[in-house]
Amino acid sequence: MRCIIITAGVLLLFCFAPCLLADGLYGDFTGDNIVNAKDLFEFSTLWLAEDCDPNVDLNGDCRINFYEFSAFANNWQLTYTPSPATPQNLMVPPAAFDDSSITLIWSKPSVYSNVASYNVYRNGSLVGNTTKLFYNVTGLTAATLYSFTVKSVNSSGTELAVSNTYSAATANTPAVFYPEDYGAAANGTTKDTVAIQAAITACTAGGKVHLRSGKTFLSGAIFLKSNMTLQIDGTLMGSASAADYPTMPMRFEGTETTCYSALINVGNTRNHTYGGQISNVSIRGSGTVNGNGSGSTGLIVSEGGITSMRGRLIYMVNASYVNLQGLTLTNPPAWTIHPVYSTQITIQGITVNTVGISNGDGCDPDSSTYIYFFNDTFNTGDDCIAIKSGKNLEGYTINMPSAYIRVTNCIFNNGHGGVTIGSESSGGVNNVFAQDCVVTGNQIGLRMKTCPARGGTVEYITIKDWTITGATKFGINIITNYSDSGGTAAPTLPICRNITVENVTVDSTSVMGFDIEGQSSIHITDMLFKNCAFRGATKNKLIFVDRATFTGCTITASFSQSSCTNIIQN
Repeated sequence: MRCIIITAGVLLLFCFAPCLLADGLYGDFTGDNIVNAKDLFEFSTLWLAEDCDPNVDLNGDCRINFYEFSAFANNWQLTYTPSPATPQNLMVPPAAFDDSSITLIWSKPSVYSNVASYNVYRNGSLVGNTTKLFYNVTGLTAATLYSFTVKSVNSSGTELAVSNTYSAATANTPAVFYPEDYGAAANGTTKDTVAIQAAITACTAGGKVHLRSGKTFLSGAIFLKSNMTLQIDGTLMGSASAADYPTMPMRFEGTETTCYSALINVGNTRNHTYGGQISNVSIRGSGTVNGNGSGSTGLIVSEGGITSMRGRLIYMVNASYVNLQGLTLTNPPAWTIHPVYSTQITIQGITVNTVGISNGDGCDPDSSTYIYFFNDTFNTGDDCIAIKSGKNLEGYTINMPSAYIRVTNCIFNNGHGGVTIGSESSGGVNNVFAQDCVVTGNQIGLRMKTCPARGGTVEYITIKDWTITGATKFGINIITNYSDSGGTAAPTLPICRNITVENVTVDSTSVMGFDIEGQSSIHITDMLFKNCAFRGATKNKLIFVDRATFTGCTITASFSQSSCTNIIQN
């Protein structure tokens, strides 16, 4: 018998007695596959809780008590292999919580063919079921620590396996600041820029500036600060006058330059580090941000044709821990959301409508890392999500890749590409993972584009469990001869390698399923196509591709290969 003393409100002495356990590692509350001292605090939150979950209530008395803890302790400092049906990496993405809600995300189990949905638990009690890889837990109490788990469920409703336990706390109840109290008319015709900025200045740490439902706030550029929320439940309408957007250092189409500021700015200077200037910012709500960037009176026209200076709708620079949630974003002067030199960004539940806008990209992560997209809908006048890292020699020299970007449960209705990489990828792009996305009507599903002048390495790109229908050009398109608008070339040629396409269906009768074209000097290498279906496409093509494997794939149209090596079909 082994004993340990811990403190959890009172001093308790637990003696570890051996007992029989069902399969699994009881007591691994931190999800590191080891039961050790780190798990004791997590268990203390369950001590004497009412819970009938058979995974923790081993003796069936609906209470977590000494018997169960002794059973957990029998596995002290042991390791185990989790069930293949275990949901993985349960976490709260960056800044995705407030005083009454917490957003959870997780990854699919290693084997998920028999997983139909997921049950979400809070402190051991079931709070919801979902088929997605995220869940917004609402109705919570401010400044309170909660413990969460997720269980995979089969089509019969039987729970299969439990995730790691993740603990997270809600925010304190915020002080709320209304622009009307600082002089805003909120009538859609009077400019409220000064009043909104005054409310932001007055906002205390952890506070909220609230643009209320049913009101329209006409504004020029506003600048947020650390540790605040901008909640938009009404409409924030951009002014049509360029004079309301002071110029500032930016990066646009891969080059550092001076542009008009955005309507919403998270940071206002620029340096070559990830984050470091502004942090812990949330922009959320049920309302609309309208950049007024289209039409005869829109900002694009009023700039007098200086298109290279167009601002964005939402610009983040050297920012970290930013949450963008729930809003409808429309009519930007150029790109809609543009994180530059930023890290730890959550973009969830937004709808982007920019059809007809020149350069109307949905979101352009640019030399930025750890970006989490989920539950977003894009209807765009250009690429939906376009991942970039600088252009030619400048981007190559700055050498700040975009990396660790996760895209799940997104819908791409209209646009040039659903998920696009490049063409400005001179600083490199790596570790992009996109799963459970639906493409309907885009020109292209997965789009990757570069040219000899770019340089940079693009690698470890995975798309999985996609459905692509109604594409007007290609299901998957990777090219190395994209047009170059000039500038000094990078000193090395680009590298494009390690690309996985798995469980992807392209169902279009009039377009190419895949068109992947390297050059004699730029080969595309190390590709895996697994369990994919390219149905009805007119043709499929590989040029200058080395080491590509097609396993379990259906390709109904012609499949041509030119200057390729080690292409395997099985």
